[in-house]
Amino acid sequence: MTAVQLCGDNDGNLTGMEGFIGKYSETSGALLSTLAANKIGDVTGVCKTLAVDPLAGEIIKSITLRYGPDKIDGISITASTGKTIFMGNKPEAFTDKLMTFTTAEQLVGFFGTHE
Repeated sequence: MTAVQLCGDNDGNLTGMEGFIGKYSETSGALLSTLAANKIGDVTGVCKTLAVDPLAGEIIKSITLRYGPDKIDGISITASTGKTIFMGNKPEAFTDKLMTFTTAEQLVGFFGTHE
């Protein structure tokens, strides 16, 4: 995965996310194209994108899901370079779920639904 986009409304509520996969040359290793992967929810409105360059050793290092009793209220994504994006709000009662990735076990996609 070479990029993740988080989107929200004007109030900062998380409304959707989308992943992007890089297609690389088998011979030269050069990036040939970026393909839109899976999309969850509405990816319009206020959007933030975190992109990484795997050829330079960058990876998506972690994703933190912030959720309350009914839904995911916020998502934070951090790259191995320290770049971070966040979209969402903090409910009164919430739990954070941290998922971490390494160069040996990288994020390759995600799936889900949005009501």
